Amino acid sequence: MDIALEHLTKDNKNPVAKIMYNLLNSYDNAESVYSKDESLFIGRALDPFLNVIFPTGGTMTRDGHFTFLIGNSDLKPDMKYSAKIGSIVFDFLIFEVKRPNSAAKGDLFKMSLELQFMINRMIDNNVSKPVVYGVVGQGFDFDVYKMELVAPLVYLLIKVRSFYLPRSTYDLTVALTTIPALLKLQQLTCNQVYKTRRNIMSAESE
Repeated sequence: MDIALEHLTKDNKNPVAKIMYNLLNSYDNAESVYSKDESLFIGRALDPFLNVIFPTGGTMTRDGHFTFLIGNSDLKPDMKYSAKIGSIVFDFLIFEVKRPNSAAKGDLFKMSLELQFMINRMIDNNVSKPVVYGVVGQGFDFDVYKMELVAPLVYLLIKVRSFYLPRSTYDLTVALTTIPALLKLQQLTCNQVYKTRRNIMSAESE
Protein backbone atom coordinates (compact mmCIF):
# COMPACT_ATOMS: atom_id res chain seq x y z
CA MET A 1 0.00 0.00 0.00
CA ASP A 2 2.75 2.46 0.92
CA ILE A 3 4.52 1.77 -2.39
CA ALA A 4 1.34 2.66 -4.29
CA LEU A 5 0.91 5.83 -2.25
CA GLU A 6 4.51 6.81 -2.87
CA HIS A 7 3.93 6.40 -6.60
CA LEU A 8 0.86 8.66 -6.45
CA THR A 9 2.70 11.35 -4.50
CA LYS A 10 5.48 11.49 -7.07
CA ASP A 11 3.53 11.21 -10.30
CA ASN A 12 0.06 12.66 -9.69
CA LYS A 13 0.71 15.12 -6.89
CA ASN A 14 -2.44 13.82 -5.22
CA PRO A 15 -2.83 15.72 -1.90
CA VAL A 16 -4.81 12.92 -0.23
CA ALA A 17 -2.20 10.37 -1.24
CA LYS A 18 0.57 12.66 0.02
CA ILE A 19 -1.12 13.04 3.39
CA MET A 20 -1.78 9.31 3.77
CA TYR A 21 1.79 8.54 2.81
CA ASN A 22 3.07 11.11 5.34
CA LEU A 23 0.85 9.60 8.03
CA LEU A 24 2.08 6.08 7.36
CA ASN A 25 5.67 7.22 7.67
CA SER A 26 4.97 9.32 10.74
CA TYR A 27 2.97 6.66 12.59
CA ASP A 28 5.51 3.94 11.91
CA ASN A 29 6.62 4.36 15.52
CA ALA A 30 3.26 4.44 17.32
CA GLU A 31 4.72 5.41 20.69
CA SER A 32 6.00 8.70 19.32
CA VAL A 33 2.47 9.84 18.52
CA TYR A 34 1.76 9.81 22.25
CA SER A 35 4.84 11.89 23.00
CA LYS A 36 4.89 13.94 26.19
CA ASP A 37 6.27 16.82 24.15
CA GLU A 38 3.67 18.92 22.34
CA SER A 39 6.08 19.91 19.58
CA LEU A 40 6.79 16.24 18.80
CA PHE A 41 3.08 15.43 18.88
CA ILE A 42 2.36 18.26 16.44
CA GLY A 43 5.17 17.06 14.19
CA ARG A 44 3.98 13.45 14.21
CA ALA A 45 0.20 13.79 14.14
CA LEU A 46 -0.69 17.23 12.73
CA ASP A 47 2.14 18.16 10.37
CA PRO A 48 1.42 15.30 7.92
CA PHE A 49 -1.76 17.24 7.12
CA LEU A 50 -0.53 20.82 7.45
CA ASN A 51 2.63 20.37 5.39
CA VAL A 52 0.47 19.43 2.39
CA ILE A 53 -2.54 21.70 2.91
CA PHE A 54 -0.58 24.77 4.09
CA PRO A 55 2.66 24.37 2.08
CA THR A 56 5.61 26.67 2.70
CA GLY A 57 6.04 29.39 0.13
CA GLY A 58 2.30 29.83 -0.32
CA THR A 59 0.02 32.70 0.65
CA MET A 60 1.01 32.45 4.32
CA THR A 61 4.12 31.68 6.33
CA ARG A 62 4.23 29.44 9.37
CA ASP A 63 5.90 29.95 12.73
CA GLY A 64 6.06 27.41 15.53
CA HIS A 65 6.66 27.17 19.25
CA PHE A 66 7.97 30.20 21.14
CA THR A 67 7.01 32.63 18.35
CA PHE A 68 4.89 35.41 19.80
CA LEU A 69 2.05 37.18 18.05
CA ILE A 70 3.24 40.21 16.14
CA GLY A 71 3.03 43.17 18.49
CA ASN A 72 2.72 41.24 21.77
CA SER A 73 5.60 39.22 23.21
CA ASP A 74 3.35 37.81 25.97
CA LEU A 75 1.05 35.91 23.59
CA LYS A 76 2.65 32.77 22.16
CA PRO A 77 0.42 30.27 20.34
CA ASP A 78 1.79 26.81 19.59
CA MET A 79 1.70 27.62 15.91
CA LYS A 80 0.59 30.49 13.71
CA TYR A 81 0.16 31.43 10.07
CA SER A 82 0.82 34.99 8.92
CA ALA A 83 0.81 36.98 5.70
CA LYS A 84 2.62 40.13 4.66
CA ILE A 85 0.36 42.79 3.17
CA GLY A 86 2.28 45.76 1.92
CA SER A 87 4.88 46.46 4.57
CA ILE A 88 2.83 44.96 7.44
CA VAL A 89 2.67 41.34 8.58
CA PHE A 90 -0.63 40.14 10.05
CA ASP A 91 -1.44 36.94 11.93
CA PHE A 92 -4.51 35.19 10.50
CA LEU A 93 -4.56 31.67 11.96
CA ILE A 94 -3.31 30.17 15.24
CA PHE A 95 -3.17 26.70 16.78
CA GLU A 96 -3.24 25.78 20.46
CA VAL A 97 -2.52 22.09 21.04
CA LYS A 98 -2.45 19.85 24.09
CA ARG A 99 -0.78 16.47 23.71
CA PRO A 100 -2.76 13.24 24.35
CA ASN A 101 -3.32 12.39 28.01
CA SER A 102 -2.32 15.89 29.09
CA ALA A 103 -3.66 16.85 32.52
CA ALA A 104 -3.62 20.54 31.59
CA LYS A 105 -6.86 22.32 30.78
CA GLY A 106 -7.71 23.26 27.23
CA ASP A 107 -6.50 26.49 25.66
CA LEU A 108 -9.82 27.94 24.47
CA PHE A 109 -9.64 30.99 26.75
CA LYS A 110 -5.98 31.60 25.88
CA MET A 111 -6.76 31.32 22.19
CA SER A 112 -9.71 33.74 22.48
CA LEU A 113 -7.41 36.38 23.98
CA GLU A 114 -4.92 35.84 21.18
CA LEU A 115 -7.61 36.16 18.51
CA GLN A 116 -8.87 39.38 20.10
CA PHE A 117 -5.38 40.84 19.96
CA MET A 118 -5.03 39.83 16.30
CA ILE A 119 -8.28 41.60 15.47
CA ASN A 120 -7.36 44.72 17.45
CA ARG A 121 -4.05 44.99 15.62
CA MET A 122 -5.83 44.76 12.27
CA ILE A 123 -8.24 47.51 13.28
CA ASP A 124 -5.30 49.67 14.40
CA ASN A 125 -3.96 49.26 10.87
CA ASN A 126 -7.22 50.34 9.21
CA VAL A 127 -8.53 46.87 8.32
CA SER A 128 -12.33 46.94 8.29
CA LYS A 129 -14.39 43.91 9.36
CA PRO A 130 -11.40 41.70 10.22
CA VAL A 131 -11.90 37.95 10.68
CA VAL A 132 -9.35 35.56 12.18
CA TYR A 133 -9.27 31.83 12.86
CA GLY A 134 -8.05 29.61 15.67
CA VAL A 135 -7.77 25.87 16.23
CA VAL A 136 -7.80 24.25 19.67
CA GLY A 137 -6.64 20.67 20.03
CA GLN A 138 -6.98 18.40 23.06
CA GLY A 139 -5.12 15.25 22.14
CA PHE A 140 -6.60 13.92 18.91
CA ASP A 141 -9.77 16.07 19.04
CA PHE A 142 -9.68 19.49 17.37
CA ASP A 143 -12.15 22.37 17.07
CA VAL A 144 -11.94 25.23 14.57
CA TYR A 145 -13.09 28.71 15.62
CA LYS A 146 -13.78 31.95 13.82
CA MET A 147 -13.68 35.35 15.54
CA GLU A 148 -14.99 38.67 14.28
CA LEU A 149 -15.81 42.05 15.76
CA VAL A 150 -19.58 42.61 15.67
CA ALA A 151 -19.59 45.91 17.62
CA PRO A 152 -16.99 48.06 19.39
CA LEU A 153 -15.25 45.77 21.92
CA VAL A 154 -17.75 42.98 21.21
CA TYR A 155 -16.00 39.89 19.84
CA LEU A 156 -17.99 36.98 18.43
CA LEU A 157 -16.31 33.57 18.70
CA ILE A 158 -17.99 30.77 16.75
CA LYS A 159 -17.02 27.11 16.48
CA VAL A 160 -17.29 26.35 12.77
CA ARG A 161 -16.25 22.69 12.66
CA SER A 162 -14.38 19.85 14.35
CA PHE A 163 -11.91 17.26 13.13
CA TYR A 164 -9.90 14.37 14.52
CA LEU A 165 -6.39 13.05 14.11
CA PRO A 166 -5.65 9.33 13.69
CA ARG A 167 -4.63 7.55 16.89
CA SER A 168 -2.69 4.85 15.02
CA THR A 169 -2.23 3.34 11.56
CA TYR A 170 -5.45 1.39 12.21
CA ASP A 171 -7.34 4.68 12.52
CA LEU A 172 -6.30 6.38 9.29
CA THR A 173 -9.84 6.45 7.90
CA VAL A 174 -10.58 9.52 10.08
CA ALA A 175 -8.19 11.39 7.79
CA LEU A 176 -10.84 11.24 5.07
CA THR A 177 -12.98 13.68 7.08
CA THR A 178 -10.06 15.66 8.52
CA ILE A 179 -8.62 16.53 5.11
CA PRO A 180 -11.78 18.34 3.87
CA ALA A 181 -12.03 20.20 7.19
CA LEU A 182 -8.48 21.49 6.91
CA LEU A 183 -8.85 22.28 3.21
CA LYS A 184 -11.89 24.39 4.09
CA LEU A 185 -9.92 26.14 6.85
CA GLN A 186 -7.12 26.88 4.40
CA GLN A 187 -9.63 28.32 1.93
CA LEU A 188 -11.32 30.49 4.57
CA THR A 189 -8.03 31.82 5.88
CA CYS A 190 -6.61 32.57 2.43
CA ASN A 191 -9.83 34.30 1.46
CA GLN A 192 -9.45 36.53 4.50
CA VAL A 193 -5.88 37.33 3.49
CA TYR A 194 -7.11 38.39 0.04
CA LYS A 195 -9.93 40.49 1.53
CA THR A 196 -7.52 42.20 3.90
CA ARG A 197 -5.13 42.93 1.04
CA ARG A 198 -7.90 44.48 -1.05
CA ASN A 199 -9.12 46.41 1.98
CA ILE A 200 -5.73 47.96 2.67
CA MET A 201 -4.99 48.70 -0.99
CA SER A 202 -8.35 50.39 -1.35
CA ALA A 203 -7.78 52.53 1.76
CA GLU A 204 -4.33 53.56 0.54
CA SER A 205 -5.67 54.62 -2.85
CA GLU A 206 -8.27 56.96 -1.37
